[in-house]
Amino acid sequence: MKTLKKIFSKNQISILSFALSLIFFSANAQESETMQTLFSGKSRISGFGSVVNQVSFANNAKLRNFYSLGAEGGVLFNHRFYIGLYGLTSLASTEINTWSNGMGSITNDSRNIRLIQTGGLIGYKLFPTKILHFNINTKMGGGFMIDEKNIGNYNADVQVSTAFFTVNPTINVELNLFKWMQVFAGVGYNFMSGSKTFDINPSEDLSAPTLQFGLSFGRF
Repeated sequence: MKTLKKIFSKNQISILSFALSLIFFSANAQESETMQTLFSGKSRISGFGSVVNQVSFANNAKLRNFYSLGAEGGVLFNHRFYIGLYGLTSLASTEINTWSNGMGSITNDSRNIRLIQTGGLIGYKLFPTKILHFNINTKMGGGFMIDEKNIGNYNADVQVSTAFFTVNPTINVELNLFKWMQVFAGVGYNFMSGSKTFDINPSEDLSAPTLQFGLSFGRF
């Protein structure tokens, strides 16, 4: 994962340029046709909502991979272009490991970190009338961390980090189950930038490749 993370970090402009090129050429190539689905059904386009599962591979000296659950939704234009909102929260708090005082060994810091993300969503579907098609989107917004070290104690003292910026471009493969239901899976990279909090640097420790999957419901 470290190698993949370096590749994404060094080729951000090239990757985004390639994605934009796909959108441009597919927009010119697509023709109006009836949507193909696995099951019958009638629907008209207006909007959608999705249940999103995301795994972040931020496996490093401080954090391990973590799983988030959330939702997103938006307004869909002409079957293809859409804008909307999203929200994600890591379900299990993540323990942090930090270096002990000059001893050269790793000790377990008892703090547990929960990551919250929310913001805007913009995307484009390639050949959406096909039973199997691509969806390129980007989540842009903010995030913050919650230190849940004392959750469960009578004198709980929950700490909240300063907010930081997040950008998460993703490429999904979507399957039309019905005209009102789709299943999707894809990969992306979550870029984060902000001030160091709880001994975590967002750009170094949280920026990582992502895997996401889920279900979408709406009038496609």
